[in-house]
Amino acid sequence: MTVDDGTGDPSGTLLANVQTAIAAVRPVGSAFQVRAPSVVAADISLTVTAAAGYTQAQAVAATGTALTAAVNTGGMGAAFMFGRSTRWP
Repeated sequence: MTVDDGTGDPSGTLLANVQTAIAAVRPVGSAFQVRAPSVVAADISLTVTAAAGYTQAQAVAATGTALTAAVNTGGMGAAFMFGRSTRWP
């Protein structure tokens, strides 16, 4: 079982507690493993062009913030679709 507390680096205490809880209720003869997740960095590149009325720096900052939030809320194993967007919020 992969255990994450939202940080990507759960404590040894949390992993041990999960191990103990599962061991107490697992079927006889079954095996299991408790482990922390393997965090993988996403290499994302894109071109940002500022809309009229915005600076390039504003557009890049807003895009970075929104993209980081979207990836961070995706959860383990989440797939992300990509496409072309021409709208500014």
